[in-house]
Amino acid sequence: NWLKQTREVMSVASLTRAWAHLVQECLLRNVRCLAARKGTPGLAELPQPPKKALSGYQMFTKDKWTFLEGQCKGSKDGQERVKLAAMEWRAADAETKQKYLQLAHEDAARYAKEYKNFISGLSAGELLAFKDTIARAKLARSERRLKTKLRKLEKPKGPKTAFNIFCLKMKTDNKPITENMKELGEAWRNMTTSEKQVYQEQAELDKRRYLKEMTDWEVHLEETGNAKVLSQLSTSRARASLYPRTRLKTGSREVDDVEEQPH
Repeated sequence: NWLKQTREVMSVASLTRAWAHLVQECLLRNVRCLAARKGTPGLAELPQPPKKALSGYQMFTKDKWTFLEGQCKGSKDGQERVKLAAMEWRAADAETKQKYLQLAHEDAARYAKEYKNFISGLSAGELLAFKDTIARAKLARSERRLKTKLRKLEKPKGPKTAFNIFCLKMKTDNKPITENMKELGEAWRNMTTSEKQVYQEQAELDKRRYLKEMTDWEVHLEETGNAKVLSQLSTSRARASLYPRTRLKTGSREVDDVEEQPH
């Protein structure tokens, strides 16, 4: 079904790459299921991995961070300080840069040693779980980048369901709909088929709107040289069911801060 839905909007090469990614993720899911049956420890039970090594620029920024706070005139915007740090780094002399690059080299050696000891200290089950958290974290980063890219490319908003339309109609105050979700859900379940029909018809119209806008948007991507996004979007949709949207942590640190050491 996935191949049938995507082959009309993707080139053969893009389709092949997307399919390869999907197969790899299916294998990861099978490994995870097998690990669960064998009693693999949960994420909270994993030891804390070593702190990732910093680059020379990151060390330079860390040393300058407090000083840059004063330069920003009390602004709490971290992005402003990052811009100033980049300017300071570009203006730094060769001796200063070499100092921080040397510190970064030493920190990389420290991380490599600690990572090797960390991996060797894990049991087979812990190692399997740790590799799975890394795969999930990389996938989450990829999803965030894709979402940002789709927003910049003005992807059409998805269609509303009949229940979505019902909730919006029932909204009478400025409170978020999520606060009344239980009551709305109960009211929806108690409605008759004929009462729901008007919302289902509106949902069908919105679905047609979405499909038309998506067709035009995909043609626009092809014309502007952004067809690769279609491959990424198809892969993202296919793998959505493989990884639950949970925040991944190991010990007290988020796993987004951990990267698998290349072998």
